[in-house]
Amino acid sequence: MPSALEKVNPLPLAKDLVAAGADAPRKMVGWVLERDGAGIARQVEADRRKPDFSTEEYVKKIQHSHVRLARSEGAGAGMATALAEFGGAAAAGPAGAITGAAVTIVADLALLSRIQIRQTLTIAAAYGFDLSATSDRAYEIMSLHSLEATTSKSAIGAGQKAGQRVGKRLLERYLRGPALEAVKGMFRLVGVNFTRAALVRSLPLVNVPVNAAVADVTTRRVGTKAANYYRDHPSATSTE
Repeated sequence: MPSALEKVNPLPLAKDLVAAGADAPRKMVGWVLERDGAGIARQVEADRRKPDFSTEEYVKKIQHSHVRLARSEGAGAGMATALAEFGGAAAAGPAGAITGAAVTIVADLALLSRIQIRQTLTIAAAYGFDLSATSDRAYEIMSLHSLEATTSKSAIGAGQKAGQRVGKRLLERYLRGPALEAVKGMFRLVGVNFTRAALVRSLPLVNVPVNAAVADVTTRRVGTKAANYYRDHPSATSTE
């Protein structure tokens, strides 16, 4: 089975994603492919050579392990690190505070999306797909992940009431342009249909972790879609 997820500091990546705006999901997919693709491919190939390997059983284990990982590491895992830096951003004034909030949100989503993308890549490799064909795999991931949608209300909680009125006004005024597009795109990548209006209605300024229940549901759903796609693809190879 694939090895444990290597820990990363999400802040540098999140800043790059916010700067990328609407292209943030594509940049995230490329980052995972470049960083994790070769290692996943090697591990899955080694597993496929085992005499008792069963593709279907292996894929089920992959799905279960990534759902567990999303619950424990992909839900709010980036918040402590990102919030530590948020104080510095807030000192730059409202616009800087909103940029800091966007980075906080995107850092959290980046960790969850990495788990989900790795799940899809592992399933693809299990069915014999070449992870070095990065353009093909990136296109498939964007199709499987970014079209996944749930209501934002089910995905993000109300948070704390303290400071919410001020936070809403700041979000309405400053969460726009590349920062807004990056947040919207990353929510879509992990299976949440996001609008700024929904965020403003339900959230304070900073406290926007993706909760464990949503991480579970969206990771499970995209894993099922990936398994169905690669299993039924004409190019799939299966080892039983």
